[in-house]
Amino acid sequence: MTDRPSIQTLSTPNPAALMFRVSEVLVPSGTYTYERAEEASDSSLARRLFAIEGTEQVMVARDFVTVTRQDGEAWEPVVVEAVEQAIGAFLASGDLAVERAVAPPALTDSGLEGRVRDLIDRAIAPALANDGGSIEFVGIDDGFVRVRLSGACGTCPHATATLTYGVQRYLMENVPEVKGVVRVG
Repeated sequence: MTDRPSIQTLSTPNPAALMFRVSEVLVPSGTYTYERAEEASDSSLARRLFAIEGTEQVMVARDFVTVTRQDGEAWEPVVVEAVEQAIGAFLASGDLAVERAVAPPALTDSGLEGRVRDLIDRAIAPALANDGGSIEFVGIDDGFVRVRLSGACGTCPHATATLTYGVQRYLMENVPEVKGVVRVG
């Protein structure tokens, strides 16, 4: 008898998004966000999830997938079951979750950018992942850290509060050179 991978369905602060935690590694690191089925050519997992009517966004992370429904689409039990079945079928297929997924590069920058990236990777990203979301460091301009939110955080009604009272405050307390945080597309 083979052990089947487990799939745990978890709510997020974003009522339009659910997180589906799996007992297998989907990608070695990072997150991969797809906002349309057409963008998912490199992810058989995302393509399966976009086949479910009402799917607006799919985010694939190390050990979870966050699925966001279109505005007004409810998370009916039959929809949750369809997502769980699609993930289960994907896990049984042996396919890669994201064909372009790569191992994380080693941190080599010990300057401002390196310190900010390290804090985002070690402290902030795991906290957002617990809510089915992700944060990506984009860059720093004149002391302002540019980040991109995705998954449950990307469309969450609380995203501004998360950035202001969570991410920005934490970075400014730990890296004096940071003047603020700016969300980009």
